[in-house]
Amino acid sequence: MRPTLSIIVTVATAAVAIAGCKPGSEDNGNGNGNDHTPPEPVCENQTNPSAHYVGESKHECSLIKFACAEGQSYFGDECGCGCIEEPTDCPADNDPDVKWVSHDPDQCALVRFYCDGGWSAFSDDCGCGCVADAPEGDWCGGIMGKTCSAGYFCDFPEATHCGSGDQTGTCAVSPEMCTLIYMPVCGCDGKTYGSECAANAAGVSVASKGACDAGTTTF
Repeated sequence: MRPTLSIIVTVATAAVAIAGCKPGSEDNGNGNGNDHTPPEPVCENQTNPSAHYVGESKHECSLIKFACAEGQSYFGDECGCGCIEEPTDCPADNDPDVKWVSHDPDQCALVRFYCDGGWSAFSDDCGCGCVADAPEGDWCGGIMGKTCSAGYFCDFPEATHCGSGDQTGTCAVSPEMCTLIYMPVCGCDGKTYGSECAANAAGVSVASKGACDAGTTTF
């Protein structure tokens, strides 16, 4: 009976040893077969080209102070903190009025391209390509600087300051004839015109009533 008992004990001991070493486990040197090292965090901003990390951990971020440049905003996540470029109002990829050449402004600075008739070239923070000239009543201006078709001008409301903040205007018909009544206005091109009609006939929207501070008067 002793040999039989000895065999049972040996098998049981081996079973315990096998149970303590599971497939896929690694000995980390402290007698524990499982590695409890926490995995590195994975954050969406790590693959975002618009995000720029300054600190690489929450602890590091709590010890530093930094300011983001204009057009950027602060962000913080499990991977650290930094500045991220604020999104711009860019047209959709499937916008029928836009023919994209590239979405990368850096690449746009290196390429040359031409647009067909009825299309105008643009290159800005959104990328570059060709945008369809707008007919009467359609929007114009904006971040892309969308122009109007021939015989129309981009009419900006005075409150938008000629669309200086990337606001849009509306395409309106350029008048063919104007009276000679002198009621000067300052055009969005910085020139003084004898009247609002004269400015519009030249394809220019009005920035303000009255003559410009400097420049020439156009009738």
